Formats: sequence, structure tokens, C-alpha cells
Amino acid sequence: MKLAAVAAVSVMLCTPASTQPILPVNEPAARIAVVLADGRLQLYSGMADSLTREWTIAPFMLSGPEPQLEQSPDGRTLVLLAKPRFMEPGQSRLVSVDLRTMRLTSRVLTGAFANSGAFALHPQTGALFLVGYDAVGVWVAEFDAKQLAPKRRWIALPVNTGVDSSSRIMASLGPRWRAYGATIDPATQTMIVSFHGGVDGAELIRLDGNPTVRCPAATPTSSCIGQHGDVVSRPSGLFTATGSQIVRFFGRDSTRREIDTGLPGNHLMQFMVDRDDAAVLAVGSCFFGRGFSMTAVSSSATDPPLLRLPQVCGESISADLDERWIVVTRLRGSMTLSRGPGSLRFVSLPSGETIREREVPGPPIDVLVLRPYGR
Repeated sequence: MKLAAVAAVSVMLCTPASTQPILPVNEPAARIAVVLADGRLQLYSGMADSLTREWTIAPFMLSGPEPQLEQSPDGRTLVLLAKPRFMEPGQSRLVSVDLRTMRLTSRVLTGAFANSGAFALHPQTGALFLVGYDAVGVWVAEFDAKQLAPKRRWIALPVNTGVDSSSRIMASLGPRWRAYGATIDPATQTMIVSFHGGVDGAELIRLDGNPTVRCPAATPTSSCIGQHGDVVSRPSGLFTATGSQIVRFFGRDSTRREIDTGLPGNHLMQFMVDRDDAAVLAVGSCFFGRGFSMTAVSSSATDPPLLRLPQVCGESISADLDERWIVVTRLRGSMTLSRGPGSLRFVSLPSGETIREREVPGPPIDVLVLRPYGR
């Protein structure tokens, strides 16, 4: 389907963005961003030494623990997608924070994007790409990440253009599935989107505005890439979660290599890759098998992790710029229905010592250690 035909389809993208003006701050720049399930965004300085800013970003309980936060390539903008809990009412909204002025901009999403579950920032241009769906198909929209102004939208997986039966079934599943994570490969100009729910796995979506032709391996309930959880594109390859091991695809022939995290008994859906693409960092849930591990990207399935800390557990993970410490989010009560306070646990690397644990006033569902501008 051409862009002209897509533009003729009547699909509201979103409501006008609202902006909360905030005076420039004098205190040191916040270094930790935390999303709470009760609809709040918090910024902390240092290792959560002090709370510097807090906003209410949604009037509903947020979905999680799931990827919510990204920082722009130039380090000046923080972007998050606030989405309602799975199968619960509410309209997703995009939020951006100018980290120089602390000005927050919010845009409520409607139509095909009201239940959006994933977005990605282009690592070179900083453009924001958002995934949505309706009866017509799976949509992608491009935004300016700072002002949240929509630029274009197109159908990535059409329903009625004869792509294949899998995409038709995929689009008709409605609220029983949604996008979970997304990443962009600048070399191929594709966005890799993982799905969770009635459809599992990941799809490679073209960013040139043309419909995506699914691979022959795709089925009505399984996408082109067999995986379960987050996806991370790096120069050394594509990393995907499976619920247990991390899988890396690399090279022209997309060689597949499994990376054993050494975290048995977990439902591992989130992880991170270090800045040198040398190691995968993952944390086991406090509600499952627990543990933290750092595993070499070049390791074989039988190689032990470089570092394993069985006493550490959490849901989301981030690391400081020099990777001297990590911060993990910890929930209390049920992982999916937690409503009380949680905590941030800071762990030194490679010693594994807990530096501190800071209580936060709501369930933390994502955390991000912010980079200084230009890094």
C-alpha cells in the first residue's frame, strides 16, 4: 500500500500535545529516571540521593515491568510511553522531558495508537517510531521526539492486501496482543518489534513507509523471529530475549548464537548490552529464580557467566555510563498487581556489594540511568 493510499484511511493519530512549563533548575541535573506504576515519573540526582522532579503522567495504572524509557542520542531528551495495564481501559500517551529545562510535553494517543505498546528512537536521527494497530492492520507512526509532533504514518502489516493470512490474524487479535519492545537497526533501516500476548515473537518492519512482507516462517501465532521479550539492536548484532537465554543474530547470514545467562528458573524478558557490545547484563525477578549475571557476548552455550550474583534480584535494570554499578527495580507483593511502595537497589560491579537501597513511593516498573548531554 502506497503512502498516498494510507493517508486516505481515516485514522486519528493523537490529540494535540500538552506542555507543562517548568522553570529551569539550579540543582544538579537528575541522573536517574524512574517510572512508577501509579502513573508518576520521577527524576533523581546521583544514586537516587534526592528527588529533583516528579510529574503525574497518566491517570491510570501503568503496564509493567516493561520497557518504558529511552534517552535521545544527543542526551537532551527523555522519552517514555505510558501505557495502561494489559486488557485494562485507558489511552496510551507519549511523554518527553527536555533535560535542560525540565519542560514536560505529553500527547494522548487515539485511534490505531490508543493501545500502543512499544516505540524506538532512531540511534542516528533521534526520530521516534511508534507501533499501533486497528482493524486495518499494524501501523507505524514517526514523531519528533522532543515536541511529539507527528510527521507521517503508514500500515506496516496490512490486513487486506494479501500479504499473508498470518498478518490478517495478527491484526484481528485486538487487545489480546500488543507490541512489547522495539529497536532500530540503522544499517538496514528496519525496526524490530517484539509482540506479547496472542502473538509471540518479533517482526522486522521497514521504515521507508512500505508494507512489510513477513518471512515464510511466520505463523498465525508466531512472528518471524522466535523470541519472547525485549529486543536490542547493536553494531555487533540483534539481541533478543526468549524467557530464559538471550539469542544473538549477527553476520550477513544472521548466524544464531545462544547466550546462557546462568539464571535458571526465571521468566527473563528484559536485559541490557554493555556499551562495548562485550557483555549481556540481566537480572532475575524477585518473584522467580532471582540472581544477576554478566555474560560475555562471545561466550558459547556452555561457558559460565563472567559474573553471577545470586543474592541480587529485580525487574528492570540499568547501569551507569562507566558501568561501575547497576540499579535494579524491586516490587513488593504481586509482580502484576503491585500497588504499594517499591525500591531501587544499587549494586557495585564487579564486587556485587549492595551500595544502597532507596525506597520509592510506588511500584517502579522501569529505570534508566541518564547520560550527560552529548555522550
